[in-house]
Amino acid sequence: MTVTEGGRCSVCGLDLTPDSRPTEYEQTKEERARMAELQRLHRIAYGPQSQSVKMTKVKGFLALTIIVCILVYAYAWDQHSKRNQSSNRIEVTYRTFNIMFGPSSPLSDDEKLEEFKYWRMSPVAWKGKVTYVNLGKGDDLYVTVKQASRLSSSDVLIRFEEKWRDSLEDLKVGQALRYRGKVAEFDRGTSFITLKEGAMIGEPR
Repeated sequence: MTVTEGGRCSVCGLDLTPDSRPTEYEQTKEERARMAELQRLHRIAYGPQSQSVKMTKVKGFLALTIIVCILVYAYAWDQHSKRNQSSNRIEVTYRTFNIMFGPSSPLSDDEKLEEFKYWRMSPVAWKGKVTYVNLGKGDDLYVTVKQASRLSSSDVLIRFEEKWRDSLEDLKVGQALRYRGKVAEFDRGTSFITLKEGAMIGEPR
């Protein structure tokens, strides 16, 4: 039998070239079981790892959320405490303040400085006699007042905001004035107790 170059029989023309396609065999029962076991082991090996990664991300997000909530709560509580502390301060009488920080105080200058940390910005409502009115701008809008006291005492310098200018323009030296404010500084050689956020109470007389 002679085979042509094309791989066919020279007599009958039958294609005699070998088949290059892989031969497929049906898997045996044991091979199918082995493949199923390999797939099961693959799921065991890689399935939980993927789930673990997801859980790690979820836990990280929850932890971040909790931290943010704690920070927000702490800030809100701090602001609330400051407001309560400011609103709950008891008004200080002039006599009490003068005994603690006035010229007749038994405290040394260093002791006054240390103690004043707890008195700064305390609200007061006092009454005195006007000794000077200054109608400048900013911190130069102020009134000085003489307080009645049997002890050696400091005068009070009350700084007002601009909205009080019209009322202060009608104020006269010698008039009795009721006023409010917050203690900003005690007499440290200036002869004045300084108040901020001054406000007139009623009409001067």
